[in-house]
Amino acid sequence: MVGAWGSFDFVDPKTGKPKCYPISGGGSNGVTVNTIGTNSIAGVGAAGSVGTSFNRWRPNAAITTGLVGFEGVGGGANNLNVRDTFDPRTLNRSLISPNENHNLFVQGGMDLSALGDAELYYEVLYNRRESSQTGFTQLALDYRRGSALIPAGLAASNFSAPLSGASNMTGTDRIGVRAFIGAGNYDSTQSVDFLRAVVGLKGALLKTGWDYDVAFTRSDSKGNYTFQSFIVDRLTQASDAVASGNGFVCRDPASGCVAQPGLTTAVIGGQLPADWLGFVLRPVTGTSKYTEDVLTATLTGKVMKLPYGDVKAAVGAEVRRMSINDTPPVDSQKNNLYGLTSAVPTRGSDSVKEVFAELEVPLLAKLPLAEQLTANVSGRWSDYKSYGGGSTYKFGTLWSPVNWLTLRGTTGTSYRAPALYEQHLGATSGFISQQNDPCNNWDSPTNAGTARATNCGSEALPAAFNATQSIRVLTTGGAAAGLKAETSKNHTFGLVLQPSLPTGLGDVSLAVDIFSIKVSNGVARAGSTFILNSCYDDPQFRTGGGYCRLVNARDPAQFGLTVNDSYVNLATDIVKGRDYTARYTNDIGIGKLRVNVNITEFTSQANKLFDTDPLDEVNGTIGSPEWSGTLDASYEVKGWRVYYGLNYVGKMDSYAYLGQDPAASTFKLNTPKYFTHTVSVGYKADKWDITVGIRNLLDEKPPVISAQAGYSRVGNAPLYSGFDFVGRRLYLNASKTF
Repeated sequence: MVGAWGSFDFVDPKTGKPKCYPISGGGSNGVTVNTIGTNSIAGVGAAGSVGTSFNRWRPNAAITTGLVGFEGVGGGANNLNVRDTFDPRTLNRSLISPNENHNLFVQGGMDLSALGDAELYYEVLYNRRESSQTGFTQLALDYRRGSALIPAGLAASNFSAPLSGASNMTGTDRIGVRAFIGAGNYDSTQSVDFLRAVVGLKGALLKTGWDYDVAFTRSDSKGNYTFQSFIVDRLTQASDAVASGNGFVCRDPASGCVAQPGLTTAVIGGQLPADWLGFVLRPVTGTSKYTEDVLTATLTGKVMKLPYGDVKAAVGAEVRRMSINDTPPVDSQKNNLYGLTSAVPTRGSDSVKEVFAELEVPLLAKLPLAEQLTANVSGRWSDYKSYGGGSTYKFGTLWSPVNWLTLRGTTGTSYRAPALYEQHLGATSGFISQQNDPCNNWDSPTNAGTARATNCGSEALPAAFNATQSIRVLTTGGAAAGLKAETSKNHTFGLVLQPSLPTGLGDVSLAVDIFSIKVSNGVARAGSTFILNSCYDDPQFRTGGGYCRLVNARDPAQFGLTVNDSYVNLATDIVKGRDYTARYTNDIGIGKLRVNVNITEFTSQANKLFDTDPLDEVNGTIGSPEWSGTLDASYEVKGWRVYYGLNYVGKMDSYAYLGQDPAASTFKLNTPKYFTHTVSVGYKADKWDITVGIRNLLDEKPPVISAQAGYSRVGNAPLYSGFDFVGRRLYLNASKTF
């Protein structure tokens, strides 16, 4: 990479430091704040700007010429970085949701002394989970042309005609000024009640040597989710304001309407009146219910006796019925949530009947080169009401030529009908901010030479393009889109070494397994922003298929975008690699030492969206490390346990994948090896135990990458589960049995 990390970052003229973008969830620059949008007007530019005509402005009381009270920060050849993007309140957002869990579990049984010494048993589990998050919201607040809310100096501004969808707050009126405001924090809460009840009967089947088990399970889940949202019709009502005394009132006072605040420096800066927020920013609640009934019957026993052991079998049948009823908030159904998509109820049901069998056959034992040779075969037939029938199988063998060496292997398939939510998700049509258009400011120097700049330029977009039309997002349930059932084939082969060590050196076990998994028609939903970025960062763009097939051609009039983000089938998803496992135990002193090491090496991680697409190999790139592993070591003595744990994520590099030369690229597209450490001390008595420890002992920070890489980020770090986003923390666990 040319220069030091960060040396090519835009230096904010206001601070003299590299620009920071903490607003959007993806870590890249979001919508500007503390800014207004107008038509192009001559004026005085802010530090770092170019030209004398601007369509984005920041309040500055020192400006006395041009647009008095404002300095230009956008338009023409100006870099987006000149604008304000940071509001301190965005740092209050939740990274990990706080939650409370309440659990109740009861189980019991009764011997019937009948039906083969049967036992009637039951289980009841109740769980309530309450969670919450703090978010940050931005608001593009429109002021109608000619409105008394616009100060005299901006009365002639003509920002645009009303936009479609959720942004159309002004009917047929034109928009005079649009204020890009950091509107502050909002809260979201969720509560989920889950109840699972099981009743069953198990016992011996006469005197056949077989056992039976019949059980019925009922599961009910009900969730309520509440979040705050700006309400479109209330914003519209409040924006139609007239002067009254020293303030403004709504032309239509119904429902306790509070007039939209006048366009002032304070309002542009995010200081919004509490009474107006109370009218337009409202809590809305949706509910989600899911039920499942399962009836299962199994028989297990011995089929016959062979020279080297008993042939064991299990056969059974299962019937499952599932239903879902998700009802979004009423305002969501009415497309009345500002900046959010509309949603209709998701309701549907499905059922499946299955039969299954498993057979374990001891082929050889206690013979030269055959200390043990066992075969296992199983199969399952599933008949879904929605997707018809499908069969799966699994075949495995285990061979120990000597007692210290074992060879093992399995091959099998799977079949999964899409889940109810994936099938029946209610069709929605909504909008996301125009700021998510990948081609905003596509010809800026920071994009020079990139695939995105080339692709945007091929669509005849004007220089310094900034989208003014919200991006339309279409989402439909999988059943309506022809979603197929998901299938897979997998193969695993390995060996286990358990050599005998000299007395006093303990026991050791070493294993290596090679795996290969191929999923066909995998069910996934990519996300609208990811689809757009993947399409416009693709060197083949619209000629190469891929994610661009989910992006409609631009509207030739206003260059608007439409994205199809339904549940789709991923044509092929391939994962190959090797697992390395080592275990060691030994009595040392008055205690026992245990060490476990697990390392995974991926040799391929590839996928393609459509059958005609080439495989997209991502092994070793950001989010798909080639190596990962864990180490656990503990020493136990007289109830005490000392523990050390290590988590490892290998280095990742996306330069070659994204067509960048690391020696010349201005972006950071790689991460180094990453380690975190955990230590703890615990004590276990007969009926209680306690453990105190420290996670991420050295307070390792996640590595950082450039926003231009197109990867989802938390701050500047890749959004990857192997990284610790919390930091060092002390924990205490205690339990008591009665």
